[in-house]
Amino acid sequence: MKNNNIQIKFKVENVDIFLEELRKNKYILIGGTFENTIRYDFEDERLLKNGIFIRTKNGFDNTITIKERSKDKSHKKKFEYSNSTFEIEDCNLMKYLLEKIGLTKTYIMEKYRIVWKRREIEIYLDELPFGTYCEVCSSEKEIKNILDKFNIETIYKCTYWEIYNQIENKQKDIKFEKNHIFLMDSLI
Repeated sequence: MKNNNIQIKFKVENVDIFLEELRKNKYILIGGTFENTIRYDFEDERLLKNGIFIRTKNGFDNTITIKERSKDKSHKKKFEYSNSTFEIEDCNLMKYLLEKIGLTKTYIMEKYRIVWKRREIEIYLDELPFGTYCEVCSSEKEIKNILDKFNIETIYKCTYWEIYNQIENKQKDIKFEKNHIFLMDSLI
């Protein structure tokens, strides 16, 4: 399945207040899951350099996704990409295949994710080892409405890997625990 998505991310400082706002604004809780995502690249990172992301993910289901960043730089407040996602039976078998064709450099991202929806708006609340973030996927108009409604000024138009790298580069002494404990019940 191929589609174009527009998304933004922002840090959620107070999860309880944020969840209350979602409920007040009639967002429907779809569910939550623990996700393990592995991004693959060549050792020279040529995919990353060209704005291409290949990843496997398990959680709600097992998938492989190929994302290509939009070449259009006119969008200042969103991250736009072309997205092709396919269900797969087993992420480990796909890992074997990807490594055999040379995609041996891997990046692992684990998070607990809950999904909320309202009309065409999808809101993902993600608890990561470096904080709780919201990812909003929708039309440009709806994203602007959400940013205004929640009074969000600082947004990210990139991947969680890029956010992690920004944090790590700013504060070299921060190291995240390998086995982060997710507070799953606290997000619902």
